[in-house]
Amino acid sequence: MTTQGLETLSDDAWTEVANGAANVTIATRQTESFFAVISATAPAVDLDRDGTFEGEADKPVAYSGLTATDRVWAISNKGALKVSVAKS
Repeated sequence: MTTQGLETLSDDAWTEVANGAANVTIATRQTESFFAVISATAPAVDLDRDGTFEGEADKPVAYSGLTATDRVWAISNKGALKVSVAKS
């Protein structure tokens, strides 16, 4: 079963967008981009973005094959950003 919801990201803290879902897709229609990462705990705000995936309008970030303990986090590149999160 797939569930979908909206999350508001900020650029000053990582937001947990999924926990325990096998497949996760994060998308936005806004012009700003976001970064996503899998981490057991909230990443540091100044985490090196080279180890993350960047998403933007028409370029969603998708993870598949996640385990029950994987947690997906996202942060806005600039300001507040609405993203859609689909989990199954």
